[in-house]
Parts: sequence; structure tokens; C-alpha cells
Amino acid sequence: MFGNVLIGYLKEGQAPDTWERTKQLNETAKRPEVNGFNFNTEPYKTESVNIFAVSEQYGKALNTGSVDPAKILPKYQSALKKAGVEKQTAEMQKQLDEWLKANGKK
Repeated sequence: MFGNVLIGYLKEGQAPDTWERTKQLNETAKRPEVNGFNFNTEPYKTESVNIFAVSEQYGKALNTGSVDPAKILPKYQSALKKAGVEKQTAEMQKQLDEWLKANGKK
């Protein structure tokens, strides 16, 4: 189902030990402290829907460079505030802090 780059052909110019180094990096990678945290959006469903709608309205145009960010970005930020992004962000931080403490990570 998924490809395995560790058995793939090397491209011209790649070091012969590329796959060994990649495997070593994968095996020694550290998980972020927040790995396993899930934000409970239940109390913030309205804000989540509104934030998504604002992102759909402005995000694609800004991300593709289709509009002048000097003009559109302030409108996007204002719309996000009206949608409740600050309230949701504060709650997410609160939940994360509680989760980190409960899991002995902070």
C-alpha cells in the first residue's frame, strides 16, 4: 500500500549510504512533547466551523499569491478574530498545558 524509499534506487549524485542514514535518522528521532495531545473542540464547535469558513474564504487566495496580502491579510485576521480564533487558541493552550502537566511533561 505504501512505498518504501529504503529499497528505492538512488538518484544521480546521492550518497551511497543515503538509505542507511535515513533509517538511522528515523530510528533516533525524538517525538515532540505534544505527541498524543488532542484538542477537545466539542465546546468550540461554532468557533471551529466559523474559523474554517473564514480560512476557506481567504486562505487559498493568500497561500497562492492570488491577492495582495497587504490588502487581504488584515481582512483575514479581522474575520478570524470575529470567528473566535482568539477564544479557541486560549482554550487550546489551556488544554495543552493541562495535558502536559497530567502527562509529566511540564
